[in-house]
Amino acid sequence: MGFNWGLTYYSSKHSSLDVTTQFTWTELASFSVNDIFKNNLSIYPNPAKNELFIKAKGELSSSIKSIKIYSIDGKLVKDKNNVGTQQGKISVDISNLKSAMYFMTVTSENAEQTTYKVLVKQ
Repeated sequence: MGFNWGLTYYSSKHSSLDVTTQFTWTELASFSVNDIFKNNLSIYPNPAKNELFIKAKGELSSSIKSIKIYSIDGKLVKDKNNVGTQQGKISVDISNLKSAMYFMTVTSENAEQTTYKVLVKQ
């Protein structure tokens, strides 16, 4: 059951006063800091084989602090700290990971964090 956006008119009659009121509902887009952080990162290729790349846009190109990769059961399998970018591009060696789905968490210097699903095919 969705909400019907648009114009809705209400009228009411109070003793000798006749009032008609118009309400306009507007849907606004909202973005959290996490959305902005995530929208400025690209992860490729996915699925990946030996190497995974993270491309950061704008100010994020120098603000990635760490990359952590977790197995599906939550075990930390890759931890890359003090990440340095080369022209906004970060390389992550995943050649030692088995074929499976993983969760990769990228953290910025400002403690912004986002998680991606990554598929490794060896």
